Amino acid sequence: MKDVLADNFRLETQDEVLATYCSKIKKVDGEINFKESSEVILRKFNAYKGWPGSYFLHKEIMVKVHAMHIDNSNYDAEPGSILNFDKLGILVKTYNSAIVITYLQFPHKTFRYYKRLLT
Repeated sequence: MKDVLADNFRLETQDEVLATYCSKIKKVDGEINFKESSEVILRKFNAYKGWPGSYFLHKEIMVKVHAMHIDNSNYDAEPGSILNFDKLGILVKTYNSAIVITYLQFPHKTFRYYKRLLT
């Protein structure tokens, strides 16, 4: 940033052959598909922070996810299954491993640390 402010930079023409494009992002793009790998889910979660955000449907209720990380253990369950719900988070099976959801938000509520759901 110092170089930009000091007007010490060089503009380059973009090589259109190497350019990639993305279609318009829609709200539905933020829905978590637990049949995908944990890595893909986490990448989409990071990409969609802010808009459109990440969420999953539970009993037709949209639950927004505000923080998650990967658990690389191998579990024998169907993707989308809740494997555990304890002080470490909500452990959900994905295609290849699991994710741990640590902050979530129900409709019309502020987002909360999952531990508050235990009380």
